[in-house]
Amino acid sequence: EYIIIPSSHNSLPVKAIDAELFKFKSGIISVVIPDTVTSIGENAFNQCSSMVELTIGKGVKDIGANAFYGCNRLQKINVHAENMNELTASPFSLSGNEKGIRIGEGVKNSSSE
Repeated sequence: EYIIIPSSHNSLPVKAIDAELFKFKSGIISVVIPDTVTSIGENAFNQCSSMVELTIGKGVKDIGANAFYGCNRLQKINVHAENMNELTASPFSLSGNEKGIRIGEGVKNSSSE
């Protein structure tokens, strides 16, 4: 299953992905999060064990703890965020199978401060 979060719904912008919204949806293979989304809730995609590709749009500022925990098959992660807040807890559990992780310049890194 390929999930493309819409940028709007009923003429209103989609700004958030609720906590645990897709938790345990093991059939998800790929997710694209649009630039309109600013927040991804805790455990939003937790245990989506078939996910291999993830694209996060420019507008995301906050990613909740464990948002992508258990997505052990992730191979491609593209984060285009332009002004993301520092992550206080890891949203990912990476397996070492990743073939490409691209992080935008707008993502703050606590080790660089």
